[in-house]
Amino acid sequence: MKSMYLVSVALAALASGCASGPRVLVLERADDLKERPSWASTTRSNYSSGGNTFFVGYISVPGDSSPSAAFNMSDEKALSEPGRSMVSDFFDQNSVGEDLRAATGQRVLASVRKARAPMPSLQVTGRYWERVQIVESSGSERSELRIYSLAEVPTGEYSSAKQEMLRKLRGDPEIKGILSEVTKKQRDAAFGGNEGSRAPAAAETAEAAQ
Repeated sequence: MKSMYLVSVALAALASGCASGPRVLVLERADDLKERPSWASTTRSNYSSGGNTFFVGYISVPGDSSPSAAFNMSDEKALSEPGRSMVSDFFDQNSVGEDLRAATGQRVLASVRKARAPMPSLQVTGRYWERVQIVESSGSERSELRIYSLAEVPTGEYSSAKQEMLRKLRGDPEIKGILSEVTKKQRDAAFGGNEGSRAPAAAETAEAAQ
């Protein structure tokens, strides 16, 4: 563990001459691993492999925190990622813009959690942590504990649960109301709040023709 720290410090020193942004020095890793597992990523929250779909939960806490306590939070995030993925797919199907997803995502996710998509096989199967020292370009330093949890479920089970969840969301009156709000905001943004200047929507044209 100490040798790993010295190697990290040495590498950081070599890079200090050309690095302009924050430098991250790995001080300690779970089980004295030499490198981070490939699944422990902050840029890929889910992926499929070997007939299973995997979901990654990640949190960062102060460097003096206990990994065992923090794993409870990262486990919860990993187990909630399937619901977040379903919400993302639902937004894609309903053409919800990225700028409005953050504002409405939690409301839709609350409905997903309440409906409890049936995935009895979903479980946490992997955990990893690393303690790092972050050196800012200004010279200030801080330590951070980074925690990763990996949950997995058979892909067929996840796909069935997702289709059932999307069906429930489409029929939920509250969700329909949220989508109506989103549609109005997107329309107002597109036409500057002057709906009279826009061309009639296809549904409106068809209704007027009747």
